Amino acid sequence: MAVFDAVAFGDMLKRVYGPNVISQVSDKVLLRKEIATSTDEWTGSEVRFPIALGRAQSFMAHGALGILPTPVNETFTSTVIPVKWMHGRIQLGVDAMKQSMTNRGAFARALNFIMDRLVTNIADDLNRIMASGTGRGIFALADDTSSVGNVGDPIQVDSPMGIASPVYGTRFLQPGMLIAFTDGTTLKNIRTITSLSESGTQGNSTIVLDNVVVYNTGYTNNDFIVRAASPTITNLTRDTSLDNEPMGLEGIVDDGTLVANFQAVQRGTYTDWQATRLVVSALSLDALQRLFDTIDQQSGETPTHNVVHHSIRRAYLSAADSARTFMQTGRGPQMFDIGQEPMGMQLTYNGIPILSDKDVTLGNWLAVNNNHLTRFVLVEGEWIDEDGAVLVRLTDQDAFEATYRIAENTATDKCNSHGKIVGMSTTNAIGRHVV
Repeated sequence: MAVFDAVAFGDMLKRVYGPNVISQVSDKVLLRKEIATSTDEWTGSEVRFPIALGRAQSFMAHGALGILPTPVNETFTSTVIPVKWMHGRIQLGVDAMKQSMTNRGAFARALNFIMDRLVTNIADDLNRIMASGTGRGIFALADDTSSVGNVGDPIQVDSPMGIASPVYGTRFLQPGMLIAFTDGTTLKNIRTITSLSESGTQGNSTIVLDNVVVYNTGYTNNDFIVRAASPTITNLTRDTSLDNEPMGLEGIVDDGTLVANFQAVQRGTYTDWQATRLVVSALSLDALQRLFDTIDQQSGETPTHNVVHHSIRRAYLSAADSARTFMQTGRGPQMFDIGQEPMGMQLTYNGIPILSDKDVTLGNWLAVNNNHLTRFVLVEGEWIDEDGAVLVRLTDQDAFEATYRIAENTATDKCNSHGKIVGMSTTNAIGRHVV
């Protein structure tokens, strides 16, 4: 005897879905909002401003009727900040647009959803650039001499953002990214990442590509991995991310190790154009105090923000715990404050906020002075519509596309007001996103 149950009646039952589309990736862009928030208008291809470097040594103490000091000119030079462009593009079939025009037919309007997601994704990428960028547009380095051309063979990578590190090489790479291999002058293979493996163990961060790449033919060891605009590009300078990204904090807070020529001024020539850089193996309160003392001696100013990865924030809490003083809270002898910040409270070092962000270079502590950071903006962020419409119809298809653009760069007018600690070990760090 057949039982007429819900399974038998299944085709007649409606499906009820939740109300929202839930993003499964982190869209938090803390540094993008907190650092270099002031903007200056920009006209032309670049911004220039003069800086004074060193002191004119034309003064002295001497005896009565002594010869006056020989006049010496002050040292001036000009910095140059070029405009950097960033674009994103979407394409959408009219079928998706029409079938998602009502709440009854879809979770979200396809057009609005895809446009909003592109803007969010660009903001997330700009946060990466702000946190760990040096202006180079390098996402990692190839660290493999073994690929013989078998499809699906993994290729080892290291040095996320081009900054030397044997671990977490795939930190800023993602499946679906179109990448190019280059030695900086020659455009080599262009491939799509199909999968990757993130690891804090040296040699275990790998990518798998959609097609064959052979060592010494399609790439060589220590080749740069950069974004490519399409699989058919031939112009390395124009159509890849190499040397086309805005400047980030790693390039600004530097002594010439990563960016020797910064804003058109050689850091090796002018030591006052260098930020403080201390190398330690483990975070300590003494190292932090040395960093702030050195910045104060060189610039006469104190940083306004500390910028760290979450793993370094944990190391700071551990170091602070050993020096913490236990205080009564006034709520009775049994209630003591052990110094942990309540949820929602800002963690600080000597009263200076500590910002933790997923995109900060692992093992680094950045101390930055927001009074000497400026985001110069030519285009804040807009959909191209000079021809009268955001949506442009594709030729021979019932589909449309739209392009979003940003033009800006970040700069400093006083390098030595910033500093960083590098080389610290990290514990239980993870990649930029868990994939």
